[in-house]
Amino acid sequence: MKSDTKDWCHSISDAEKKSLESGLADANNGKSNPHSEAEKIYGKWL
Repeated sequence: MKSDTKDWCHSISDAEKKSLESGLADANNGKSNPHSEAEKIYGKWL
Protein backbone atom coordinates (compact mmCIF):
# COMPACT_ATOMS: atom_id res chain seq x y z
CA MET A 1 0.00 0.00 0.00
CA LYS A 2 1.30 3.43 -0.86
CA SER A 3 2.07 5.69 2.04
CA ASP A 4 0.50 8.65 0.24
CA THR A 5 -2.84 6.85 -0.22
CA LYS A 6 -5.55 8.27 2.01
CA ASP A 7 -8.11 5.85 3.38
CA TRP A 8 -11.68 6.96 2.68
CA CYS A 9 -12.70 6.28 6.27
CA HIS A 10 -10.60 9.25 7.38
CA SER A 11 -12.54 11.65 5.17
CA ILE A 12 -16.14 10.90 6.19
CA SER A 13 -18.09 12.85 8.80
CA ASP A 14 -18.87 11.66 12.31
CA ALA A 15 -22.54 11.29 11.30
CA GLU A 16 -21.53 9.03 8.40
CA LYS A 17 -19.33 6.94 10.71
CA LYS A 18 -22.22 6.57 13.18
CA SER A 19 -24.54 5.55 10.34
CA LEU A 20 -22.08 2.89 9.18
CA GLU A 21 -21.63 1.60 12.73
CA SER A 22 -25.41 1.44 13.19
CA GLY A 23 -25.85 -0.49 9.95
CA LEU A 24 -23.11 -2.94 10.88
CA ALA A 25 -24.65 -3.45 14.33
CA ASP A 26 -28.06 -4.10 12.74
CA ALA A 27 -26.53 -6.64 10.34
CA ASN A 28 -24.64 -8.37 13.15
CA ASN A 29 -27.88 -8.60 15.15
CA GLY A 30 -29.86 -10.13 12.29
CA LYS A 31 -31.76 -6.94 11.54
CA SER A 32 -31.33 -7.04 7.79
CA ASN A 33 -33.21 -8.29 4.76
CA PRO A 34 -31.87 -10.58 2.05
CA HIS A 35 -31.09 -9.23 -1.40
CA SER A 36 -34.08 -11.11 -2.81
CA GLU A 37 -36.42 -8.98 -0.65
CA ALA A 38 -34.80 -5.77 -1.87
CA GLU A 39 -35.24 -6.96 -5.44
CA LYS A 40 -38.98 -7.47 -4.83
CA ILE A 41 -39.34 -3.93 -3.52
CA TYR A 42 -36.93 -2.05 -5.78
CA GLY A 43 -36.71 -4.38 -8.79
CA LYS A 44 -38.51 -2.03 -11.15
CA TRP A 45 -35.75 0.55 -10.64
CA LEU A 46 -32.83 -1.87 -10.96
